[in-house]
Amino acid sequence: MKRHALIVALQLLSYAADGYYTRRNMGPKFHELDPAARPFVGTPRRLELTSAAGAGLTILAERKFEARHPRWVRALEAATVAGHVYGAASSAGGHTK
Repeated sequence: MKRHALIVALQLLSYAADGYYTRRNMGPKFHELDPAARPFVGTPRRLELTSAAGAGLTILAERKFEARHPRWVRALEAATVAGHVYGAASSAGGHTK
């Protein structure tokens, strides 16, 4: 149980950091670098709603598939955290076009 709590905490922190730094960079010339996310993060409100929904749905899906596909769930957890850490680091550096 402690492992699950730690993973969920890491995921939520990585979502929050990515969202914070992306939100911080939003200005009149904001351009999201991730083409898949671009339609969903055009405004601060859409960014916040999309981040919250994405975090909740990802964690819910992982818990649902935990019993049948534990290896795939571990891979998804690691990829989620890594992707959002990369996004936060990219946004923190001010990488905007």
